[in-house]
Amino acid sequence: MKQTIVILYAVTACLLYFDYGNANDFPSLLVANASMAVIVDHEFLDTEYDHVLSKIKYLVDQIIRDDLRDGVGINVRYYSWTQIRFNKDFTIVMSVSNCKDTWQIFHEVQVETLLLIALTEANCPRLPSNEAIMIPLIKIGDELPQILLDIRSSQIVNWKSAIIVYDNTFDRDSLSKVVNSLSSLTQKSDATVMSISLFRIDENESNYRANVRKTLGSIASKNAEEKYFAIASKPHVIMEEAEKLGLTDSFSQWLFFLRKNTASKNGTLPIMKFIKEGGNIAIGINSTHTNTECLSGILCHFEQSFKILVEALSKTIKKEAAIYGQISDEEWEAIRLTKRERRDGMMKIIRDHFSHKQVCSNCIKWDFIATETWGASYIDSSPNKTLQISRAATWEPTNGVLENDSLFPHISHGFRGKTFSIATYHNPPWQIIQYGENGKVISTKGVVLQILDELSEKLNFTYLLIDPMRNKNSTVVEDYANYNDTDLIGSNIVPILLGAVAATVDENYSSIVNYTRPITIQTYSFLVSRPKELSRLYLFTAPFTIDTWVCLTLTVVIIGPILFGIHYMSPYNDYNNIIKKGGLYKIGNCFWYIYGALLQQGGMYLPSSDSGRLIVGTWWLGVLVVVTTYCGNLVAFLTFPKIENPIANLHQLLHTAHDVTWSIKSKTFFEYYIKNSENNKYKALNDGAMYTNNATGEIIQSVKMGKHIYIDWKTNLKFIMKNDYLETNRCELGIGEEEFVDEKIALILPLNSPYHKLFDRELYRLLQMGFIQKWISEYLPKKDKCWSTGKSQDIENHTVNLTDMQGCFLVLLTGTLIAVVIVVIEFLVARYGDTLKDKTITAFVK
Repeated sequence: MKQTIVILYAVTACLLYFDYGNANDFPSLLVANASMAVIVDHEFLDTEYDHVLSKIKYLVDQIIRDDLRDGVGINVRYYSWTQIRFNKDFTIVMSVSNCKDTWQIFHEVQVETLLLIALTEANCPRLPSNEAIMIPLIKIGDELPQILLDIRSSQIVNWKSAIIVYDNTFDRDSLSKVVNSLSSLTQKSDATVMSISLFRIDENESNYRANVRKTLGSIASKNAEEKYFAIASKPHVIMEEAEKLGLTDSFSQWLFFLRKNTASKNGTLPIMKFIKEGGNIAIGINSTHTNTECLSGILCHFEQSFKILVEALSKTIKKEAAIYGQISDEEWEAIRLTKRERRDGMMKIIRDHFSHKQVCSNCIKWDFIATETWGASYIDSSPNKTLQISRAATWEPTNGVLENDSLFPHISHGFRGKTFSIATYHNPPWQIIQYGENGKVISTKGVVLQILDELSEKLNFTYLLIDPMRNKNSTVVEDYANYNDTDLIGSNIVPILLGAVAATVDENYSSIVNYTRPITIQTYSFLVSRPKELSRLYLFTAPFTIDTWVCLTLTVVIIGPILFGIHYMSPYNDYNNIIKKGGLYKIGNCFWYIYGALLQQGGMYLPSSDSGRLIVGTWWLGVLVVVTTYCGNLVAFLTFPKIENPIANLHQLLHTAHDVTWSIKSKTFFEYYIKNSENNKYKALNDGAMYTNNATGEIIQSVKMGKHIYIDWKTNLKFIMKNDYLETNRCELGIGEEEFVDEKIALILPLNSPYHKLFDRELYRLLQMGFIQKWISEYLPKKDKCWSTGKSQDIENHTVNLTDMQGCFLVLLTGTLIAVVIVVIEFLVARYGDTLKDKTITAFVK
């Protein structure tokens, strides 16, 4: 029992020990001095090591003596190498070393959660800002590689590839550093490695623009939707020529670096007047003050950092002391700051100080300007509109990049919630708009408007629907039968971002408007009378064609005499002394025998000779095949009613032109197509066509009677067929099998719209995901009994009725009538023969 208690006590003590170590296993600064390691890398400083180390020691002693207050103490240990194992008693580490060793120190410091302030060489990836403070030692004029590295590491731009356009003002050494900053691997796993392409502009003052055009022309021929860094002496020339070559569309991104601030007094840069609608342009401006003294170097940064560190340490201890004086020791041990909390608190004080006041390298600064261009011309169309700009970020050597907004706001946020005018009109099922009594839109739906909703959500804009053809005071929808979709853009004084209509892609209007990629393809077909079931009066003849019946009749007629001849002339009769009288020795009996055998009835007489029996046997085999085939086909014809042959394609329509007429919806793409077609089929179709605005009731009635054909979109024909079924509850209309003339349907954009490719990409995404096809199917008429033939139901439930058997009764009636007629004829002939016989006897008696 005692042994068990001891074990439990030991386990509990261990757990408490580890928990204590994880949280507060370090000496309180209220009872012990802070322990600090100062690493001055001998290898990094080389010949300056002794001088720098002595100065650092002097500065540390002086600052501790002059600035440390409130009983705070710091134990400083100096190291000339970086391979150090930091124990848990350390609180702060300050290092002066190269980039590689700085990152190594950082990983070591992370284990013990120490505060690290690192001074290192330029062009070094910054340590995580929430874990340490790093200050690169940068000279004025050499800051661009570090800027690009900071931009890349902080993922302000996360490009996978980029093109650098530069001229002779950018020297080879600086270029090499820039490329290395963008393309090299870094300690940070989330930093994107860029694939870099270099395009150099030969700087010739007299022909600079031509050289820019030549260089950008080679880019335009190989690349699209690229990302660009532009570092040149005349960025406005590059911007102007890039605009002309179409390299500044809504997908491309340009980051210009202005190494000299050429802004006018009102802050306008020459490059800004060349930034057009739809571009993604950011500008980095060198705001370095070269006319003032700029302190920098290891000692300056070390002195500034150490002073701020001492201030942060004093504030932290003072704060802890205020709390400690009000609670017990046990409560203090429970609530006192952890190592991480103390480190983060001191780091926040240091960073806040760096953000508001800097002594070293305070003259070096770059400002990054973001431009808002998307939608600007569609909100303010005045020629004197000003470009909206914002300071997206600033860069300083100590703080790195401080981001206020996205560098490319439209890539991140689309149109940034702007409201645009969208032209549309009521055209079911594509655009269905319901107006209230005051003429305002109260409800919208339809395929195109669902696409518009998806586009507005994805590209972050709102919209106001405008109907250019609608009278503002009107409360009813106008008649759009003769309205041209392309007039939507030009008929309104308000700049239209998009025409949300299902418009036909027509090359004749390509000089007036742009079309997006097709959202669907509509085909033409024709409305016909629904095929009706043929009369079943002659169903018994249906299994065989007419020529088959003729051949069968001739066979019966021929086989009878052949049987008579072979049976009569056979030597078997003479050999057996058979009297050739009666039976099959009469040709009439042979015919009736053959006919009876065809009906599977046999006969009273059979041939005695082998030759006759062979004829009869062969005939019975043929009859077996004929009857079996007939019976099988008769069952099929009973099961499946025979439908009259409808007009299924244009070829049949043109060959029945003497029986039916046809009409085509006027002022459509199809009318223009067939009138200008060289195809003889379409020429003949146009020659015999009547053109109408809509399918009127008279036209539909003529179609039902089988006298007329109506040609239109297959989608529109489905609506006509559905509406007729709802009105009459009968299936009297059908659609031809052939589909012809594909008509592309797309949305409309203003001519030379900078957002053509942008909308095309989003529409392609909707098409790939199947949304557009789904929306179209939702607005198409739902299938009903008029869409299917119901054959499977007929097979299961069909019962032979009087309609099916009327042909049999007709045959029976016809045979009976013929028999009656023959009986009457026989009776008359017999009476006539008796009369002649009586007359002959009377004359003989006289």
